[in-house]
Amino acid sequence: MSIDGLTIKVNGLSSKVERLTTKVDGLSSKVVRLTIKVDGISSKVERLSSKVERLSSKVER
Repeated sequence: MSIDGLTIKVNGLSSKVERLTTKVDGLSSKVVRLTIKVDGISSKVERLSSKVERLSSKVER
């Protein structure tokens, strides 16, 4: 009887662990999306800085 109770508790724990891993998977996909957005922002910043460089060279002339 006590062994059955223990297996039930272990099964409950494993299902909680599964839920936790799915949450972690969801988080990692959000992190990937965030890094993609950050990459996009950095490329926009690079474009902007090149435009600023072009403008400053025009101003010097």
